[in-house]
Amino acid sequence: MQYADLLRQGRLGPNCSRVSNSWVQAFLNRYHEILQSHWSKPLDTRQARSLNPEAVKSWFNLVEEFVVKAGVDPGNMYGMDESGFPTAYTGKERVVGARGTKTQHKQGGADRENVTAVVTICADGGTVPPLLIFKGKNIQETWLQ
Repeated sequence: MQYADLLRQGRLGPNCSRVSNSWVQAFLNRYHEILQSHWSKPLDTRQARSLNPEAVKSWFNLVEEFVVKAGVDPGNMYGMDESGFPTAYTGKERVVGARGTKTQHKQGGADRENVTAVVTICADGGTVPPLLIFKGKNIQETWLQ
């Protein structure tokens, strides 16, 4: 509502009345065909930038050219990804996004302490057991629980 008030003040002047508590719901009702509310999922700003549709399309074009057309055996292709999980609960927020999307990401900084999970899968369906990385010099027994 804070941003709606700022937009309203920009159009109507600084002395205009604030939006009501029911403003968000009324806005969603007006645009129900294209918008809906979602629970946000934290996403690092660097990762958010890589979700660019053109970058994704370019990546798959490269995979087709240098992997598929080259005849690389799926048993020789592995994909690996890492995900950081904050050690403290960061919470979720209710946000508005495009109707029909599964997840609405919330950008944030990556300066918090995380536990990192590294997962690997082979193109033929095989997997490698996940690797967990904790900050520290010694393993604490509580991490293994």
